[in-house]
Amino acid sequence: MKRSWIGLAVIFALLMVPSLAAAEEVTVEGSIQGLLCALNKKACPVGAEDVVAAIEQNFVLVDAEGNWYAISNIGQQWLSRLLGKKVKVQGTLSQANRSIKVNQAWQDDNGSWKLIYSPEIVRKVMEQMEWNYPVPLVDVGK
Repeated sequence: MKRSWIGLAVIFALLMVPSLAAAEEVTVEGSIQGLLCALNKKACPVGAEDVVAAIEQNFVLVDAEGNWYAISNIGQQWLSRLLGKKVKVQGTLSQANRSIKVNQAWQDDNGSWKLIYSPEIVRKVMEQMEWNYPVPLVDVGK
């Protein structure tokens, strides 16, 4: 019995190595688009952002070559407000699920990049809201 547990642990560890190796730090520049638009290799219609946001459920970053990336740690509501906008993100790319965990994000502001997301920005907003992070869901006792 002990030998089978060790074997399972070794197999699990070996399976985890490729996924760890697949993650890499990247900076990607592109625009936020609806996933359906990206899958059809088209930009979402300009001027119909509210309608697209109502229809689409998922928003992705599409680079100049048409590659798209899910943003794993930023809410879809926030991304929908950037629909069609030029953005640049820096974070960890997971090839396995075609997603980026964003550390920092910038929006094009008339030719210069404006920082719109970072851990520091999140921390400051949470302080203004007087939240502790992570927000405790239950009292674990003292």
